[in-house]
Amino acid sequence: MASVKELLMNSLMDLVEVDLKKFQWNLKNDEHISNSEMENADIFDTVDKMVARFGPEEAVKISVEILRKMNQNLLAEQLENKHKQAQAEGNMKTSVHVGANSKQIWGSAADDSHDYTEASLRLKKKLKEDCERILVDAAGFLQIWQHFDADDNGYIEGKELDDFFRHMLEKLGPKDTITEEKVQKIKKRFMSAYDLTSDGRLAIHELANMILPEDENFLLIFRREAPLDNSVEFMKIWRKYDADSSGYISAVELKGFLKDLFQQHKKDIPPRKLDEYTNTMMSIFDKNKDGRLDLNDLARILALQDNFLLQFKMDASSQKERKRDFEKIFAHYDVSKTGALEGPEVDGFVKDMMELVRPSISGGDLDKLREVLLRHCDVNKDGKIQKSELALCLGLKLKSHAH
Repeated sequence: MASVKELLMNSLMDLVEVDLKKFQWNLKNDEHISNSEMENADIFDTVDKMVARFGPEEAVKISVEILRKMNQNLLAEQLENKHKQAQAEGNMKTSVHVGANSKQIWGSAADDSHDYTEASLRLKKKLKEDCERILVDAAGFLQIWQHFDADDNGYIEGKELDDFFRHMLEKLGPKDTITEEKVQKIKKRFMSAYDLTSDGRLAIHELANMILPEDENFLLIFRREAPLDNSVEFMKIWRKYDADSSGYISAVELKGFLKDLFQQHKKDIPPRKLDEYTNTMMSIFDKNKDGRLDLNDLARILALQDNFLLQFKMDASSQKERKRDFEKIFAHYDVSKTGALEGPEVDGFVKDMMELVRPSISGGDLDKLREVLLRHCDVNKDGKIQKSELALCLGLKLKSHAH
């Protein structure tokens, strides 16, 4: 069931730009919202300010009244009816972030690749209807990404972002009409729809959502129901597709990975397209251009979240603090909840631990470090690291030593 914010946004998105301005004008005059509050406000800003100022129920009532005053009677009736329906069903959420809710691709196959709420989808559709000429294919996307991610840090941000939107305006109209004000306006418009993390920059997946047509957006297959925030899950993927245990993922192995993901999404991709997507991925993510992906390259592809261990103070002063941190750390990596780390759980722990001192480790490095850890900590030589064994290895004494 849609939230109040979504209902309001769906209604305002049906207004052409001049009618949206008229709606905002009425809002300022009838409800005494100041000019400064509404200056340069887009649909998202308008809805946020209304809900914050009046509360969800009153915001709907005011919107219905203004729409009727503007002779937008059908929109007013639809908004009123949908709101009443939601109230009747008792399932109205009054505070929902309109953003991405993607389908899980590991495990059961996703039914589709749409991961936005209705409001975001409709805004994206309107933007793309207005700006069809910016859509490109996979090869064109690669050129744009490499050109505008000038510092090669995996984001289009700062001056790069302004340059990108200036380039968009050049594609959409005469160069002599482009002003800084227009650049900032179109940037705000598109970022409100596509900057899913709201960090003021475009990651590669966000840019793909913006400028790749749906049937060309091969990066859709990497969307997950939740962020990949556990190195154990990441290492399961790595071990599966580093089929020859070389410590790298070759183009052939990457192709197999992509093929499996497309099948999970029930997408039939011709061999020619699969080759094109594989080559594009290699060109974007193979940072040292050696024709293969290392651990860090795959982590960027899958948008692996920050190292879990970064949140802990390695120099925790008291024994109590160290024990508390240890319990959290062990629980995080013991994904199987068996009381012992094994297989990819050991891999994930080693990866995060070593990256605290070495920001970039290879698959080969990880294998060597894994053997060192097992040699020192696996006291009973069962190929696993029991909780008590890891505690002993880290210089901690636990109250119980259950195996």
